[in-house]
Amino acid sequence: MVGIIMVDQKLNIRKFTEYIAKEFTVAEQDVGRSLRYIAYNFATIDLMELSKKVLRTMRPEEHYCAAVTGKTYLINIAPYRAHIKEPAEYLTVEEAHKDIHGLVITFVDTTKQINDKRQIEEMANALRAAVRQNKEKETFLSQMSHDMRTPMTAINGLIELTLQEDNLPESLRDNLEKIRTTGDYLMTLIDEVLETSQINAGKVVSVSSAVHERQAVENVSTIIAERAKEAGIHFELIVRSCEDRYVMMDLEHMERILMNLLSNALKFTPEGGKVVLRLDVAYTDKQVEHTYTIMDNGVGISPEFQTRMFLPFEQEKQTGGGLSEGTGLGLYICRNLVDLLGGTIDYNSKPGEGATFIVHMQFDLATDEQIQREKNKTATFEEQILHGKTVLLVEDNNINAEVIMKILETKGMHSELARDGQEAIDIFKKKGSFYYQAILMDIMMPVKGGIEAAREIRSLNTADAEIIPIIALTADVYNDSLDQCLRAGMNAVLTKPIDIEKLGQTLAKEFVRIENESLA
Repeated sequence: MVGIIMVDQKLNIRKFTEYIAKEFTVAEQDVGRSLRYIAYNFATIDLMELSKKVLRTMRPEEHYCAAVTGKTYLINIAPYRAHIKEPAEYLTVEEAHKDIHGLVITFVDTTKQINDKRQIEEMANALRAAVRQNKEKETFLSQMSHDMRTPMTAINGLIELTLQEDNLPESLRDNLEKIRTTGDYLMTLIDEVLETSQINAGKVVSVSSAVHERQAVENVSTIIAERAKEAGIHFELIVRSCEDRYVMMDLEHMERILMNLLSNALKFTPEGGKVVLRLDVAYTDKQVEHTYTIMDNGVGISPEFQTRMFLPFEQEKQTGGGLSEGTGLGLYICRNLVDLLGGTIDYNSKPGEGATFIVHMQFDLATDEQIQREKNKTATFEEQILHGKTVLLVEDNNINAEVIMKILETKGMHSELARDGQEAIDIFKKKGSFYYQAILMDIMMPVKGGIEAAREIRSLNTADAEIIPIIALTADVYNDSLDQCLRAGMNAVLTKPIDIEKLGQTLAKEFVRIENESLA
């Protein structure tokens, strides 16, 4: 049996055969995901590193390996091009790169061809044990995520609502700002641990949209400049040769990369020091090259720590012998996100002389159609579409329910509350068709959970049961949980603590979808 998978230059999945779908549980919605999504099935080879090597050298690689299922494969990794003018062996690496579109990875099932069955079984058992251990870790992290994110929804929501009040005493406002800052830091620690687990499983996906190319550095600089001022550090943003065109950029992950590197620079630069973010831009016909340079004159990085600073949970000991604040995951996440976006990261540093990190990225210039699509997303339209709508909120936590209902009220919406999934079903049936325009459904609840309740609502014999938007509210950020929500008939998933802007955007998007479908 033979399976084939095609990935682009960023090692994101683009096409695959039926055999790949069956053997490695890949579906259409996984197009765009990193190759890591299936790479974790193999422990005897590093599929990601081998693929990067082929992209660098333009020379195919072939290896035997074993999968967690107990099967063995002969894997061939080769580049594929748009136009083949000369045989690959006659091309230089530079010439081969010009027409490269990505890689073709072929998996030949050799299980029945290998004679040493005992060796295969031992390898398979070891891999299965590793998978079980990983599943147990993900279950623990999933539960931890829920237990910590749920109260943070109430904390963050109440703070935001209180800060919007007029005539708030300055001392109280200052205290609330400090609480919000501390809460944000706590969420950063939680997110870093969870994001690391998702990266390892290949579940982090890159999504690009048309944005001004300066937007990432300007957004990040606004935050970093304030932090630097509080720490007594001089911060400078330098942008060179930039025409501020629209480019197709994964803004969320690009900002995360820069924020991680700049936060580290501030952390290891003493008061009175200097941190610089420089963006250098170079254009071609259809693409733009960005070079982001982050420099500081802080304590620097020891040669010993440089050998392991991109590994997870690694921290350098400070002068006093203690570890620096944080999880030791920032640079690990940063390097993996750079890989995800198809870029590179370099560095140089000496103890006592500061550090410099250089990130190289390449983006496609946005088309007129892509630019217009982004411009059409206006806040005024969102306000108009949300006003006057009635929403059923299904939430068992009293404080969270109160906060979310107040948020909906500020957006001109009316909401009613159900305490569990069964009560939601009963109320939905009692109120009649089209009384509610959407349902916000918590997942973990007593009596009946959100997933089961969504399935039952979708199966009801009412005019709106199949079409009413059902949006999951969950503290579990794992893709498996998100997929369960979507399979149960929910239209979207929002993670706790609830982001007020995303809540409004998601509801508006669903209302527009329903309106368009009714006109079709």
